Amino acid sequence: MSNITLDDLARMVGNGFADVDKRFDAVDKRFDQLEKANEAAHAAIIAELHSEINSVRADISLIWKELKAINKRLDELSERTFEDSELAFKEIMQVKKRVSFLEKEVERLKLSH
Repeated sequence: MSNITLDDLARMVGNGFADVDKRFDAVDKRFDQLEKANEAAHAAIIAELHSEINSVRADISLIWKELKAINKRLDELSERTFEDSELAFKEIMQVKKRVSFLEKEVERLKLSH
C-alpha cells in the first residue's frame, strides 16, 4: 500500500473540485441556452397574441359598425311602416266617405225617378 501525503490528498480534492466546477459551468451554460430559447419562444407567443388581439378588436369594431347600420335601417323601416299605415288608414277613410256619398247619390237618383 502506498502512503498518501497531505499534499497528494489536497491535490486530489482540488482536482475533484475543479471537475465539479467544470460540470457546473457546463450546466450553467445549458441553463443560459434554455433560458434564451425560452425567452425567444415567449416573446414570439406574446407577439402572436398581440396580433390576434388586434385582429379580434378590428373584427369587433366592424361588427359594431354593422350593428349600428342595421339598427338605423330598422328604425327607418319602422318609421316608414308607421307612416304607410297612417297613410293607408287615411285613404280608407277617404274611400269610405266617397262610398257613403255615392250611396246617398244613388238613393237620391232612385227617388228622383
